[in-house]
Amino acid sequence: MSVDVEKIMSEIHGDIEKNQIGSGLISFEEAEKLMPEETERRSDLPFDNDYLCERIRCMQASSRIDPDPPITGNFLSAIIKKLVRKFTQFRIMPVIEKQNQCNLETLRVFTEVEKYIEQNPVQNNAELYKTVCLLELKLKNANMQIDELNRRLERLEREKS
Repeated sequence: MSVDVEKIMSEIHGDIEKNQIGSGLISFEEAEKLMPEETERRSDLPFDNDYLCERIRCMQASSRIDPDPPITGNFLSAIIKKLVRKFTQFRIMPVIEKQNQCNLETLRVFTEVEKYIEQNPVQNNAELYKTVCLLELKLKNANMQIDELNRRLERLEREKS
């Protein structure tokens, strides 16, 4: 079975002309503009449990890598792609299995983090501030008592000598 490269190339050129695809290559900047923009969450924002849950759901949806995605193209290219897949499968399958296992373990960790956060709601900042102020006041009182006790001890030692 011989492959007629000229025929394949003429089919590709015909498809390009038929679909009116531009002949010039686009730059990386232009390609990035065509990509749907993913909204990144700024790291200086406070923790958002809803955002975490949403990201975990996205991880769940995309955590499994399909080792046999559908093959597209004309008959000849599909056969060639199937042959290449068959010949490279012994090297690719272990990598895919390891990656799927890694993705699963990562997802499990994030699911546990999500459970922890749901079971241990974060205290209100105002409550935390009140607690810190109360502890500082107690510390000041304790330091004052220690100072008073040290003065008494010094006075007793002077009286004793």
